[in-house]
Amino acid sequence: MSDPETEFREIARLDWLYAPTKFDKLHAPTGDYGMPDWSAADVTFACGRTVGKAYIPGIFSRMSLPRCNKCCDTLGFPRGEGSPKNDDACRVLLGLPAEATA
Repeated sequence: MSDPETEFREIARLDWLYAPTKFDKLHAPTGDYGMPDWSAADVTFACGRTVGKAYIPGIFSRMSLPRCNKCCDTLGFPRGEGSPKNDDACRVLLGLPAEATA
C-alpha cells in the first residue's frame, strides 16, 4: 500500500484539483506543492494560476465541473467537463485503459 502523499498525488493527477470559490474549474497541479492535510497547499496549476489551498474534487464535481481550458491546452488534453480519468480521450493521455469506469 502506498503512503498518503503518494496516493494523494496520484489521485490529483487523475482527477485534477478544485479550489473552492476560486476558478470554478478543475485544474491540473504542476510542480511541487505542500500537503499539510488531505489537500494541496501553495499549488500552481498548469494554467499558471497559484492558490493557497486546493482539494481533490467530490464526486459531483469530478463528473460535472469543466476542466480549465488553459490547463487542457497547456498539457494537450481535450477541453471538456469532469475529471480527466472520466473522459476516454484523457484516459489514453494518462496511460489508463480507454474505457472510463471510475
